[in-house]
Amino acid sequence: MTTPRVSPREWPAIIALLLLAFALRTIDLARVPPGLHNDEVVAAKLAERVMNGDIALFYPDDTGSEPLHYFVSGAVMRVWGSSVWALRWTSVILSLIAQCVVWALARRLFGPIVALVAMAGFAVTFWTVEFGRIVSPVVIMVPLVTLAAYLFWRGREQSRRREWLCYVLSGAALGLALLAYTAPRIIPVIFVIFGLYAALTHRDQ
Repeated sequence: MTTPRVSPREWPAIIALLLLAFALRTIDLARVPPGLHNDEVVAAKLAERVMNGDIALFYPDDTGSEPLHYFVSGAVMRVWGSSVWALRWTSVILSLIAQCVVWALARRLFGPIVALVAMAGFAVTFWTVEFGRIVSPVVIMVPLVTLAAYLFWRGREQSRRREWLCYVLSGAALGLALLAYTAPRIIPVIFVIFGLYAALTHRDQ
């Protein structure tokens, strides 16, 4: 299936939805939600450790933490300084990236209209807004897993050489997701099951 190019009529809607999502995630960011909850305090400490050169593949703090989110947070805080605003700004950036990747996946699977609906839902849904305003490794997991799904699906539509490139990049995105949060450990199993299903039901393709 060939996905049509983005038409000039789509761009105003895409930009408007990105601006809406940006506004909902940045208005009074340092004070809403008020204070730092436990996970944000742990994240702040780990991000500061990364800023100070303490690089590891796993941090035992608070029952254990995968490192990728804190690498990104540490880099952002190095630029913007150590503050609640800078700490949460990482989530804003990652949430907007996730919104774009969700749009790309939905557009490839279901077309432009569904993609815009998905993008709008991501912009305003309570939980996506909430996690776009607080510090949580979940925020970086979403764009990585969605990107892995997008590349996996692209691989099914490509020539043999490009097919394997897409699969390798999809696996790399999944690998990074595993360095970000615990939950994605089940995702590779889902991909394998789907791959076996596709191989068995589309042998002639």
